[in-house]
Formats: sequence, C-alpha cells, structure tokens
Amino acid sequence: EIYGGDVNINAGRAGILVVGIGAPEPKTGLIIKDGKVDINAKLADIYLGTDNIKNGLISGGDITLGGDVGIFLNDCEKCEIKGGTFHTDECEKPFAVHRDSSAVFEYAKADYTELDKAEETAKALNKDNYVDFTAVEKALEAIDRTKNLTQQSDVDKMAKDINDAVEALVYKSADYTELDKAEKAAKALNKDDYEDFSEVEKALAAIDRTKNITEQADVDAMVKAINDAVANLVKKAPASSQPDSVSSSDASSDTSSSASDSSSSDSKATDSKSDSSSKAASNASNTNPSTGVAGGAFALALLSGAAVVMAKKEK
Repeated sequence: EIYGGDVNINAGRAGILVVGIGAPEPKTGLIIKDGKVDINAKLADIYLGTDNIKNGLISGGDITLGGDVGIFLNDCEKCEIKGGTFHTDECEKPFAVHRDSSAVFEYAKADYTELDKAEETAKALNKDNYVDFTAVEKALEAIDRTKNLTQQSDVDKMAKDINDAVEALVYKSADYTELDKAEKAAKALNKDDYEDFSEVEKALAAIDRTKNITEQADVDAMVKAINDAVANLVKKAPASSQPDSVSSSDASSDTSSSASDSSSSDSKATDSKSDSSSKAASNASNTNPSTGVAGGAFALALLSGAAVVMAKKEK
C-alpha cells in the first residue's frame, strides 16, 4: 500500500510482486492512493496474481512505468485504475494480461474537462471570419472519446491541438470597399473651393486600414465621418464683378471739354459767317459803286443778320 512519498524501484525481475500465497483477505493485494512512484524492472514493473487471487487498486499518484511490461495480471480477477497520472512512453506494454488469465483491467474514463472546453470554444467560432480554418477542423475531427484514465495524456494532447489551432487563426481583413469610394471622392475635391475643409481632412487622416472583419463597424464609422464632412462643406461665394466707376470730376471735365469744343466750333462757324457777310457787303459796295444808298442798306442788312445769329449761339 502506497499513500505518498517518493518510491523508486529498479529490479532485475519484478518491481512490485503480489502473489498472495496463503494470504488472508482482503483480496486487494495492491493499493496506490498517492505519491510519486517510478518503477523500472526487467520482467514486469508490477506483477499481480499467481496461486491466490489478489487484485490491484490504483486511485491516485504520479506513476511512471519504465520496463518493457508495466502492470501484468495473472491469476487475479482485475486491476482497477480509478485515478492517478501515468507515464508510459518508455514502456512497450504498459497494461498486459497473461494469455491464460481471465483477469481484466477496469479503467475509469479519462478526464475530458479541458477537451470539452477547447471543443466548445472552437465550435463557437465563425469559420468565415478567418483566412484558413482547416487546422481547427482537423483538430476537432481528431477527438477520440474512448480514452481511459491511463490514456489521459492523449486526451490532453487533443485539447492542446485544438487550442493551438485556434490561437494560430488569422482574421480576414475588414471590407474597405465603401471607405475606398468615400476617400477617393473626398480627395478629388479642391479644398480651395470651400470655406472650411478641415473636417474632411480630419476624417481622411483618421483612416485606419488595420481593422479585421470583426471590426467592420469601425470601418463603417470612418466612411460615415468622411461622407458627413463632405456633405457639410460650404462653397465659397463667387467674386463680385462690378463695372469700373467714373469720377464726377472726369465726367465734368469731359462734358466741359465737349461743350468747349462745341462752342469753339459754333464760334468758328459764326466768325466764318460774319467774314462772309463782311466780304459780301464789301464786294457789293465795290462792285456797284453807283448804287449809292441802296448798296449800303444791303450791306447793313447782312451785318444785322450776322449779329442775330451770334447772339443766338451765345445763348
């Protein structure tokens, strides 16, 4: 009976031999409940039986079987393994029964607690969110629920394989299609056409292209921020095109000049008419000296007409 401590056995034949020849009850000849037990023997690490029926019961402990044969049953009913941790990598036949014996091993089922957790976590994932989900699928397909307690290491490995495959998963990238459109449209605008373009620039600067498929909402928010900023833009008012103003002094000067020119022209015309009248009167006097008073009266009439015209022009 082993209830604790460290037990190290190296033997040329059997490590622990339970024959029970002439031994009284109880029928259980081997009990291991706790402790660290390391056995390496040539014939068998633990040998149960021969002549009298003596059974074995292992319910705990950390047990390493290092011989070619681990626990060997002969002429006993059974060996119950209800607990304990077994290391059997160096053992070719860790649990064996003699060919003429009706003895059996009764194993408790392996502990699937951690495997159940790993399986539940993996199956809760959406495979469409990942670049490659095949490693997880293979690990799930490899689950074997027929393992007993002595094969706990196999069950632990199944759980590890699933967890490792899940840990190595890579998310697909988020969908940036709409963000690309919004960004392109915003960058095509001329910022100088608008009163304030800063909100659009801020929205463009906030673009983050590291988001994965589970963060699609963040990408959609970027799209909305850009589109909203563009929608709120206010164009600058067009420059006013007023005609050039003319100063009153310039207009007066032009008017005075025009009037002066007109007056000058009228004066010249009057002078011309006056000269013509004088010449006519002179010619009349010179040409018809014999006419006397009549010629002088005609000349006077011409001069009077010229004076009236000049007076009208001055007015």
